[in-house]
Amino acid sequence: MKKKVVAALSGGVDSSVAAFLLKENGYEVAGATLLLCGECGKEKSKSCCSLEDVFLAKEVASKLKIEHYILDRRELFLKTVQNKYLEEIAQGKTPNPCILCNKFLKFGSLLEWAQENGFQYVATGHYARVVSTREGIELLRGVDKNKDQSYFLFAVEDKNFRRTIFPLGELTKNEVRKIAKDVGLPTFEKRESQDLCFGKGDNLKIILNSCGIEDRKGDVLFKGKKIGQHKGLSNYTVGQRKGISIPFSEPLYVIKIDKKNNALIVGTKEMAKRKRFKVENWIWRSREPVTAFDLQVRYRMKPLKARFVEEGEDFFIEWKDESEVAAPGQAAVAYLDQKVIGGGFIAYEDF
Repeated sequence: MKKKVVAALSGGVDSSVAAFLLKENGYEVAGATLLLCGECGKEKSKSCCSLEDVFLAKEVASKLKIEHYILDRRELFLKTVQNKYLEEIAQGKTPNPCILCNKFLKFGSLLEWAQENGFQYVATGHYARVVSTREGIELLRGVDKNKDQSYFLFAVEDKNFRRTIFPLGELTKNEVRKIAKDVGLPTFEKRESQDLCFGKGDNLKIILNSCGIEDRKGDVLFKGKKIGQHKGLSNYTVGQRKGISIPFSEPLYVIKIDKKNNALIVGTKEMAKRKRFKVENWIWRSREPVTAFDLQVRYRMKPLKARFVEEGEDFFIEWKDESEVAAPGQAAVAYLDQKVIGGGFIAYEDF
């Protein structure tokens, strides 16, 4: 008897190929598309949740001759992801909504729906790997170093990974696109999503204002001296260089977002770096805590050596050899070689 799996179909090339590979490997496959936000009703968007994406997902399901379900999860998304994002923006943090979306929607609500409807597994187009060992479940980087998405998955519980399949974990993006083209999937030339799925630019400002979060212009300060004006603090993140647009003798970086005074504090790159920072909501994926590891505090960054320090009830991370920018609200994810061993979120402190 074939094992039943529901593939999360986003309307992109990755999820499309994941569904195809599952069917090729003998699974009984169905597709499911999650409606997550108001942008799902827009005809086109650079995000992963537009009306065009929903139609593409249906086309893929039709091409593969599999059932396709559309699941409305907008209310859950609002409560668990969007509201949390806006709350952290209001605090001057740099949140990462994809981590919460993975935890509560793709590997939470979708898994629950799958179980209720007789599916043993859920599959997605993430570039990551999950393996079972005698010690338990291990989350590993995807083989494609440029596309590895394990950073966004550290918060998903082991019990949910036991029922998860990542068909693209051993593939590169180029291989995935070739498969899509060879098979004739309608998504083979689809560009990758890059924006937030629930607002960008003016739309994000409207959402912020509707929640009572005023995003207005203010002073840009360098060593306490005003050197220009910013466009609204929600446009910036700690460590950012692009978008400051102020003539200066050397490149400027955001080193602090001062919500109280509506000021953007900037400095040189060295001024933006920190040797040590506090983390909160830390979880260990390894069976035993590890004090030294490789750490990422941004998705695209090269991992750097770091160590974990406990001081009473507080947890800190210190870089071993060099300082690095650490934006409050972003995820700090620890690795041993290819394995994700823990992660948490950078606390605000006095940045």
